[in-house]
This record gives sequence, structure tokens and C-alpha cells, in this order.
Amino acid sequence: MSIIKQIPNFITCLNLVAGCFSIVYAANAEFVLSSYCIFIAVLFDFLDGFTARLLNVQSDIGKQLDSLADMVTFGVAPGLLLYHFLTAITSVKSMMLDNTNLLTPLLNRPSFNLDDIFPFIAFLIPVFAALRLAKFNIDVEQQFEFRGLASPGCALFIAGSLLFIAPILSGLTTSIDEVGIDQNSIPTQLFDVMAYCVGFACLIVASLMLVPVRMFSFKFKNLSWKNNQIRFTFLALSSLLIIWAILMGNIFVSVPIIILLYLLLSVVKNLFTKKNEI
Repeated sequence: MSIIKQIPNFITCLNLVAGCFSIVYAANAEFVLSSYCIFIAVLFDFLDGFTARLLNVQSDIGKQLDSLADMVTFGVAPGLLLYHFLTAITSVKSMMLDNTNLLTPLLNRPSFNLDDIFPFIAFLIPVFAALRLAKFNIDVEQQFEFRGLASPGCALFIAGSLLFIAPILSGLTTSIDEVGIDQNSIPTQLFDVMAYCVGFACLIVASLMLVPVRMFSFKFKNLSWKNNQIRFTFLALSSLLIIWAILMGNIFVSVPIIILLYLLLSVVKNLFTKKNEI
């Protein structure tokens, strides 16, 4: 067995390990580290395919291994990351309510409410990712284009969004620790808005993995402007967004915007080109 042929598979396994680390960190409420692991996994996911093409060692087992790794890293990991994050938000809200409504006996409060149910919507993400990857594996037309949002794109949107929101949640909990629990100074409705906006935004983007809309890939047939206008345009605009985010002091602000830009450009591409021109 040639060692060179196993290099892409080894990189794919690093992708899988990064996904496992992301799950562990999410379970320990280390949301920033969990998100970082997803970013690292995306890098490995790019490198395994790039290396396989560079060394000309593509194989069927490599394709299957890549899908299995992606299921964990871009399906289970972002789903659990979102679940634990939403649970953390509702836990802080519950803590405030329990201390600001001391006259209401805890035993008389509903034991099951919307706050208990809502975080479980995050488990739709691995379901959508599984369906997306299964369809990708049997669709021979997805060589130079995608049908629906690729699972790494969805995972990047979730990780990037939480990297932006997590410091806000951390700041609120720090304020509670310093000032004390006061429902008047920090309205509990703020936590509802945060949870529902993050949860539904991530779920909507995740559902795009199942929408049969053509989206351009980053597999360049050549480097000509004519055949890669949409790709070069996306890369240029993304670079500007990253520079803007760096100037703002948080590079990860750009990530969800870049994913939305990718979706927008894909729709525009579909409107003005024929299928064989993507």
C-alpha cells in the first residue's frame, strides 16, 4: 500500500478529529474553541481534496471516508454546538427568572415550556446534512457545481455566527455576576430575541442544503476570467469583507456575511446563465 495514496485519507481523518474536538468543546460550553475547531476542519476538508487531485490519488474509499467525516464535522458538530449554545442562553434566562420571581414557588412553575423545546431544533442540522451528503454521493452532476448549500458552508455560517454572538452572551452573564440579577437592568426578552434569531437563522441556512438550487463550486476548470467570473468576484468581495471585519476588530463577523454573499451570487448566476455555463 503506497503511503502517498493515504495522505489525503490522513488529512480527512484530521478533519474528523477536529469535528470530535468541536463536539467536546461544545459540551463543555467552550463555544469559541468549538467554533475554531470547525474552521480548522473546513481547512482540512479543502486540503484533502486538493491533495488528492494534486497527487492524482482519488479513490472510492477516499470519497466515502470524506462523506463520513463531513457528517460528523459539518453535521453533528455544528448541530451540537448550536444546541448547547441555545441551552446556555435559556439557562441564563431561567436563572434570572428564578431569582426575580421569588414569590412564585418553583414547584408551581411549568416543568416543560418552549425554552425547553426550542434548543432541540438544532438536531435538524445533522439530519439535513445527512440528506445533503447522501444526495451528493449519488448525484453525478455535482462535479463543478452544487445542488443546495454544501455542508461545510452551513457549518461555517453556524460557527461564524456563534463566534460573533458568544462574546455578547458572555458580556451579559458577566454583567449579571458584577451587578447582580436584575430583570429590570437586563430584560429577559433580550435572551429570547438572541435565542430565536440565532436558532432560526441557522436553521434557515441549514435547510438550504436540501433546496435543489444550483450553487457554484470552487473547482476551477482553468484560470480564465470568462469561465470563472463568479468565482473571482466572490473571492474579491470576500477579501474586502474580511479586511472590513479585521478593521472592526472581529474577523469572524465577516463569515456569516460571506456565506450569505455566496448564496446571493449563486442565485444571480442562476438567473443570468444556462445550466452548462456554471
